[in-house]
Amino acid sequence: MVINMKRPETNSLKFQIVLLLVIAVAGVLLTGVYSLQAVIRSNRAEYDEWCAEEIARFENRYMEKCYKVQSIMLACGYNENIQRLLTGTAESPYEVLTPVYDMEQSMIKLIYKYTRLDDSLLDAYIRGSDNRLYSYIVYGNEDNLHQFMEESGGAEAECVSDIFEMGNYRCFALSEPVWMQEDTRMDYPLSRDRRIGTSIFTVKADFMQEELDEISRGEQNAFLLNADGEVMLRAQGQKQIGESLMKKIRGWQIRRNGTDTMQAGGYAFNGKCINEEGWRLVVATQERHRDFYHMGTLGWLLIWPGLLACIFAFSWPVLSGLNLFVQSMTEHMERIGAGNLQAEMAVQNKKEFRQIAEGLNTMMKRINSLMDRNISLSTRLYREEAEKAGAMLLALQSQMNPHFLYNTFECIKNIAVCYDVKEIEELTTALSAILRYSLKQENIVQVEQELSCIREFITIQTIRFEDKYRILYEVDEACLHYPVLRLAFQPLVENAMKHGLEKRQENGVIAVRVFEDEARFYLQVEDNGVGMDEETVRRLTTGERAKSGSVAIGNLRSRLNLFYGRGAGLTIESHPGEGTCMTVYIEKKSMVIEEKSIG
Repeated sequence: MVINMKRPETNSLKFQIVLLLVIAVAGVLLTGVYSLQAVIRSNRAEYDEWCAEEIARFENRYMEKCYKVQSIMLACGYNENIQRLLTGTAESPYEVLTPVYDMEQSMIKLIYKYTRLDDSLLDAYIRGSDNRLYSYIVYGNEDNLHQFMEESGGAEAECVSDIFEMGNYRCFALSEPVWMQEDTRMDYPLSRDRRIGTSIFTVKADFMQEELDEISRGEQNAFLLNADGEVMLRAQGQKQIGESLMKKIRGWQIRRNGTDTMQAGGYAFNGKCINEEGWRLVVATQERHRDFYHMGTLGWLLIWPGLLACIFAFSWPVLSGLNLFVQSMTEHMERIGAGNLQAEMAVQNKKEFRQIAEGLNTMMKRINSLMDRNISLSTRLYREEAEKAGAMLLALQSQMNPHFLYNTFECIKNIAVCYDVKEIEELTTALSAILRYSLKQENIVQVEQELSCIREFITIQTIRFEDKYRILYEVDEACLHYPVLRLAFQPLVENAMKHGLEKRQENGVIAVRVFEDEARFYLQVEDNGVGMDEETVRRLTTGERAKSGSVAIGNLRSRLNLFYGRGAGLTIESHPGEGTCMTVYIEKKSMVIEEKSIG
């Protein structure tokens, strides 16, 4: 029996309707799946942005509290009575100061007054360099606090303890070194060479607990962990997380800058390090909550199939054009995200699309303009701060009358001329020139002036070591009038003599070079001395303190960074027994040439 099956007529209305329905259903399904994934990605990004904002708010409040407490601790350390007690000074030019025999009795009251400057402060301690402890105690001592006091007693910078319980409070401790003040009769500058004690203040962690509770009001869990991964604080009333997930959180290595994310065991974790001690703030939520962070964004998916079925036949050209426009906009945004902020979106044919493209291009131009203005404003503010710092330095320098030294050097020079002692005459002349140069008010000088200072410095060293060194100058005369940071050359020459050629008995050579290329300007000092090993070069390159204790190179790097930013730097090439070559480079676009900056 043969069954004849009729082939459907492609031009029939029924076939076209079925075909249209099949296409519409397939389009609805595909569009629904794609839209759902887009909504999930958008919700994840929005949730991650919310987490970053909440973590930043927590971090800002923590840093504000630490800065305020550290300011109180510094003020406490600067107190004249505390300075006298810790240094054992019995006399003072001020009669209003507390007598020495009463200072210990009033120390508790004095510390108490400082703790009243902030409601979150609890107990306070001041430990002298002789380990004698002065304290204002209300809630009693804890083992963790004593251990922190022992560990931070010799620290040269501020330290922060882990959170511990003291009385009815959860708190942490801050320590700040107390430096000796040097009496110059006019003011009391700090001496960073002698630490006379340590101040330790305990701070209630209630403000951090409030922030954790605020973060955990929804489906989120918030934890504050120490560097070892131990939970110091957690939000009250939050759901418990399994021990296996807590183990993953403890072992999670979070980068120092920015917020990291991690997914494990059906949970999403957002975390960030909030201080140098390795404290980590972690916000955890179930991944489904992160995927559907805003349920309202899913509502339109329910009406999309019906709307698409009704208008599919009429809206295809519009939808096709819209799809092309969205694709073009996505590609444009990807170019912007890759760093090409100057990219412009192609103008579309349709009126509305053209308006969006033109609006987006206008917005990016305004953003670029605002960024340029922001950079200009930041540069101006930095210069203003630099000028303020320069004014402070000049105020300090003005306390010493350099004319007395100049006259003294001139007298020594005249005596040397009378007795025909040429070496003393040359030494005093060179030293007077260096002193006059070092007390100049300008931070920026010409290369020619910097080289003159170097020649005077080398004159002194040559007389000292009886022509032990031979100096070679290779200077591009076109660079003599370039502006350069004052005393940028001297640390390099001094390092070459002291560390490179001091142990060499003869045939020491130092080459001083000034040259340029199209983009940069270079100051270079090379010697044939003993050289340095890789570890010493690494320490100097990264800014760590060298074993020799010299800080001149580190100070030079800091000054270059503060004045030029990333537009300048220092490179070092050296091998044991083969000499050392140190080069300061400055990008020409970073050199600011101003009449008031060049002496």
